[in-house]
Amino acid sequence: MTSEPKALLRSFLEANWLKPFDAVWDASVASTLTSVRMEEPSLDLGCGDGLFMLIALGGRVRMAYDRYTDTHLRLRGDLSSAPASMTSVVSALPQRRITVGLDWKAGLVDKARRMQTYRHLLVGDGQALPFKDRAFASVFCNILYWLPDWQAGLREMRRVLRADGRLVLVVPNRHVGDCLRSYHKARRYRQGRWRLAANFFAWIDHGRFSTLTRLTGDREEWRHRLRQAGFELGAHYPVLDSGAVVRWDFSTRPLLHGLVLMGRGLRAVGLKPAVKHVVVRMWQRRVWPWLERSLTPTEDACGLWVLVAAPSRQSKPRETVQGRC
Repeated sequence: MTSEPKALLRSFLEANWLKPFDAVWDASVASTLTSVRMEEPSLDLGCGDGLFMLIALGGRVRMAYDRYTDTHLRLRGDLSSAPASMTSVVSALPQRRITVGLDWKAGLVDKARRMQTYRHLLVGDGQALPFKDRAFASVFCNILYWLPDWQAGLREMRRVLRADGRLVLVVPNRHVGDCLRSYHKARRYRQGRWRLAANFFAWIDHGRFSTLTRLTGDREEWRHRLRQAGFELGAHYPVLDSGAVVRWDFSTRPLLHGLVLMGRGLRAVGLKPAVKHVVVRMWQRRVWPWLERSLTPTEDACGLWVLVAAPSRQSKPRETVQGRC
């Protein structure tokens, strides 16, 4: 991994200028990954649209592009027929490429191809990886809590890792749900029969609480889960200050639809890069203190863990099923 935190924050803001705390979230994880070496061949399990890994590896997107105003555009076969913002996404290539990116959504894999970050891209199931045993020297996974059977996912990661390989996981801390205030406000207003207020905050939450709290844990809980799957936990980094998670939860979400329409309008008249440049500089000054806090939070005040684990040489993954998350 590469780049210093300020440079990463700016690059993520250029892609997330309408949701600045999304940039803080991604930059805090990417900054932590600079101290984690991922050997080749490597696998990004759950690569999504490829934007996170592009920027984490030192790449940048063009100022005319962002993931929100362009997300409605769909590729139809030949890329040459797509708008320029879809075919010319990258302004600076990543300093190196990941061997394989895999996601179960074909649309996201199509988008990841434009990021030029992966040598190979596949549509596949993270619980039944289409690779031979011990195929990779490193596996990165940011989506374990999305998998219906996360134990199967961990066992598969161990299967495809070499004996001297390295697993890098980004997973929620057990306290992350406390920071998702929109969900708790919706619940409180619903109990008080304030239906309009409850519906508003439920709309802001948009299911994020149920997703992020499906599989959480403190360091020791994650150590136990990894050991059950045949891994030994090594380095562990708490990231993302809880206050930043609170702000990420609400942020510009109530205005997002209008902001997206504004972005499309600016693109139509050719003003988007200039306006976006000014907005990015403004947000960078305002959210930098939150990124600083997010790089060294305490274990009780972090939203995420970056965990580095190695296959255990003393045991194989246990096949016991402990119930789905």
